[in-house]
Amino acid sequence: MEGSVTISTDDYAFVQYLCFQSKNDSLWGLMNLDGKVLVKPTFKNKLLDATQDRFFVQNADSLWELYSAEPEPKRIGNDQYVSVGAFQYGLCPVSKPHEGLMYINVNGEKVIDMATMDSKEVLAAFNFFDERARVQTTDGCQGIIDKQGTIIVKPDYDEVSDYRYGKAFVYKPLKPGQDKGEQEWAVIDTEGNELFSSTVGQMYPILDRYTADGLAIVKTNGDDDKTYALIDETGEIVRDLTMDSVDDMRDDNIVFAMGNKYGLMNVDGEMLIKPSFDWVATSGGIIIACNDKFRPLPTRTAYPAGGFS
Repeated sequence: MEGSVTISTDDYAFVQYLCFQSKNDSLWGLMNLDGKVLVKPTFKNKLLDATQDRFFVQNADSLWELYSAEPEPKRIGNDQYVSVGAFQYGLCPVSKPHEGLMYINVNGEKVIDMATMDSKEVLAAFNFFDERARVQTTDGCQGIIDKQGTIIVKPDYDEVSDYRYGKAFVYKPLKPGQDKGEQEWAVIDTEGNELFSSTVGQMYPILDRYTADGLAIVKTNGDDDKTYALIDETGEIVRDLTMDSVDDMRDDNIVFAMGNKYGLMNVDGEMLIKPSFDWVATSGGIIIACNDKFRPLPTRTAYPAGGFS
């Protein structure tokens, strides 16, 4: 089984260079985040965004090849990949034809063999965050490994989130006779220890991540469907919030909606932008609000070859 590699789409701070396509001749190149061209449009086939001075190029057989991100890119090794992720901590998840999943280093050398995990066949591998990576087995369960490939959390959970600021969310399988509201979930540290647990019926995470200040947003089981709350690292409610839905939380600011209009508030509950825009986005201290129904989608640094996204 070749498997697939899947990456998260909610945080691209690790992207070093962006791929672009020339309008004149449809060739592909790379530019930095300020728009300065690093690699002139010279590749006929699609590129992926570069991470840690490496990027992948699709060849005529729809397989991926590894290159160095420099003005005159050099092919690294002779391997071809079915699917690829992005480099973090010098490691990237890839799958090779007829060889299954693995993590390679920036020289294209296999560092971690991910064909199996805890005697289970592996279906998909994910990028590293906080020196930890998610892995999914063919039975649909997920676990966590470290940079050495050591299993931190066995693949016994229904779902595991990427780590953010040393914490991840895990969802436990339903027991016989349990309904969805009784499903248990927990927040764990980087060693896999539970910090606290709850059930979906009591409250459930909206974004599956914590901020740098140790806050996460959950939907609470209140009488009003608009009831949300911020919780701390112990699961205690820090502040109740009222909104129709939550879209994002970055830089201690919350993008939320009332009806079909978006606004912005901070984690103290102070209104920064009233919900009067078609979309709002914030990252790195920059806030964008627009009354235009077109909403840009996040750039992906890899496209899974089958599997799930």
